[in-house]
Amino acid sequence: YFNVEVSAADGGSVSFENGRYAEGTELTAVANPDLKFRFVKWSDGDTNQERNIVVDGDLNITAEFEQNIFMLKYMVEGKEYNSFDLEVGAEIPAVEDPVKEGFKFNGWDGLPETMPAEDITVNALFLQYFAVAITAGEGGSVDFEAKEGGYLEGDEITVTATAGEKFRFVEWSDGVKDNPRKITVAGNIDLSAKFEQNVFTITYMVDGEVYDTEDVEAGAKIEAKAGPVKEGYE
Repeated sequence: YFNVEVSAADGGSVSFENGRYAEGTELTAVANPDLKFRFVKWSDGDTNQERNIVVDGDLNITAEFEQNIFMLKYMVEGKEYNSFDLEVGAEIPAVEDPVKEGFKFNGWDGLPETMPAEDITVNALFLQYFAVAITAGEGGSVDFEAKEGGYLEGDEITVTATAGEKFRFVEWSDGVKDNPRKITVAGNIDLSAKFEQNVFTITYMVDGEVYDTEDVEAGAKIEAKAGPVKEGYE
């Protein structure tokens, strides 16, 4: 008689009654993996999940298992949105994009292409919409188109201030002087283009009537005009 012991490592159990058996006895041992596990092999290298044993000496073998199904959990704002039990190497299932008011869904942080050999938690990424208002003060206009619902965080906007006749662009209301100007949206924006009059009109009058006019830029040298002629006067 010989001692025959069959055991299971973590992740499963075995169907077998340990004991002493006579030489030549034929026995059957079955490895039973737990949920989310699979049978790998016996400790002596045999890979048959159900194996036959012919007793010819003492025997001590162990069924070895490994986890092959792991959980993929989708989280939105700290709450579970969906979850799947997936086999290692399986393709990741698509899920409906979550909705958050005032934001645009921007994918799942840490989502793998196929399921790895570990539990995975991924978190929803969102881009915020921001209100953008860009206006022109007196004396000009701006090239800007507002969007209903606002602009997304990270959007790039190029705005141009155009001065009207006799005016010049000075700066934006936040002090920036670039024109055109590129803005990367990172929050609500409320800007105004500032203009100032820089061309003025000189009106020459003779006896209560307009003799001539001239538009002159502020600071420019004024060139004298030919004097008017009036009979009997110099």
